[in-house]
Amino acid sequence: MLCFALETDAQTAMVVAEASGERQAGGMPVALAHAILGSEEWAASSPAGTLRRWHILEAPVSAPRAQLRLRLADAVTDALLGIFALDAQLVPVARPLQATATAPATWVRDIAVALARRGAEGLSPVVLASWPDGLATAAAVAVALGMRPYVLDASRLAASGDRLPSLQRLWERDLVLQPSIAIAEQQADPLYEAALGAFLTGLAAHAIVLADSAPACLRREVERMVRPRVAMEETVALWRSALGARAAQKLNGSVERAAAHFNLAPAAISAAAAQSRSAIEAAPDDTTAERAFWAACGRAAWPEPGPLASVIEPSATWEDLVVPPGVRDDLDSLVRQVRHSAVVFDRWGFSAGTTRGRGLVALFAGPSGTGKTLAAECIAAALGLPLVRADFSQLQSKWVGESSKLASKLFDEVEAGGAVLLIDEADGLLGRRGASTEIQPHWNAEIGFLLQRLEAYRGLAILTTNMKSVIDEAFLRRFRFVVDFPLPGPAEREQIWRRVFPHGAPLDGVDPALLARLPLAGGAIRNVALNAAFLAAEAGSAITAAHVVTALRAEYRKLERPAGEIDVGVLA
Repeated sequence: MLCFALETDAQTAMVVAEASGERQAGGMPVALAHAILGSEEWAASSPAGTLRRWHILEAPVSAPRAQLRLRLADAVTDALLGIFALDAQLVPVARPLQATATAPATWVRDIAVALARRGAEGLSPVVLASWPDGLATAAAVAVALGMRPYVLDASRLAASGDRLPSLQRLWERDLVLQPSIAIAEQQADPLYEAALGAFLTGLAAHAIVLADSAPACLRREVERMVRPRVAMEETVALWRSALGARAAQKLNGSVERAAAHFNLAPAAISAAAAQSRSAIEAAPDDTTAERAFWAACGRAAWPEPGPLASVIEPSATWEDLVVPPGVRDDLDSLVRQVRHSAVVFDRWGFSAGTTRGRGLVALFAGPSGTGKTLAAECIAAALGLPLVRADFSQLQSKWVGESSKLASKLFDEVEAGGAVLLIDEADGLLGRRGASTEIQPHWNAEIGFLLQRLEAYRGLAILTTNMKSVIDEAFLRRFRFVVDFPLPGPAEREQIWRRVFPHGAPLDGVDPALLARLPLAGGAIRNVALNAAFLAAEAGSAITAAHVVTALRAEYRKLERPAGEIDVGVLA
């Protein structure tokens, strides 16, 4: 308070100047402060003491302790006068961010509540998030928490060098003067990433990092926040407002279906509505309007799932798939449940009273080549959605650590885009659990993470396996559908042989009924047909029975099966 009086009261400044024998006060002499206060508590003026460590009092010039002069920091003086501004030393490394109204209110509220809950528990983790409109959302969250948002400049932090600890103390001091939150974006430069990680490591405060993974040098608790889901009614209102009354009226229930299926940011909703509005209004009927609208939604939500997956635009149709009637019934049911999830879960209220996800997880089981992957592509095509094929086959050796981050990004991207997720070779992931090796407990924990994300997934996730018997029964109970794909019988094989050669392929003496005698899966039949076509192209002739037999022998060698079956089935 003496230092505050020195800064703000002219008479106090004159008295201090006269007492110190100077024409004007250059600060409060430590010895004079002790004399006035009648205290010999030298810790108050120590660099390690509370007042100086937190940059409340500053010593502009180095001197022996008894001759030291102290000044109240400008930011503290301003705060006591009711003026709140970031400390001048922090201005180069943190710029204020203006909150905009792009993020939905319920979305912002849910994130803010989660952060406030952690703060009430005495925890201040670094929040890792990959939200759409990331800066705008983070700024809105800060405002909802009563904080001022600031964006950190990692390049300036890197240039600060050994001043980083001092900047950390200044930031924490200013948090008391004006509650604020630090926001940082992903850094491509390793030097900038290291500086950001070092700054956040020593910062005892909430921070938000808008990135897929934490900075490499970060050494403190990290909490990943998945992309929140906007309330159904709010999303529908956004869509209807962006489309306009005329276009929305022609879409019947498609607006509600899109709101339930796609997790799009407001900016993406506006863009999709603008791209499809004219086509919807000009459509001759409601069906054409709905197709144009759904296509625009799909383009806006096209996923970018990273290195664990590839995106396929499905082209297969139900005519390409030959399966028993019972299997086809299950596949049709899958399509129905995805298509009408908005009606059942939202309008009819089946999502109330449960904490489990509303998504649909199915297991396709059967020998290789029986049509599991083709069925997934047919389902995606029927729904008008992309198919994301994930490769988890090599995860077991490297899952602990980095791969869980990649898996989280995969789920975030696929869910936002409403795509059909296909995970091949799930038996390697969902095999029977154990604890016989050092890595197994970690592996079990990561499998639990995968299953939790699958249960929380809002779309359709399909896992395939060639060995259903090795999958843990506890995992099997979590699937809403388990569809068994048997090897095709003679009738199914004949259909496959008839459909496997395109209409433009020239055939000469190829008998599908005769070829159907051979017990081959659909995938093997397609391989034989393709190889026979290349043999014919090389010979410059139509595809003959001889070409097919040659291709059959090569396929049998690959499958390690006796070639005598060919002689009995086809040549007899």
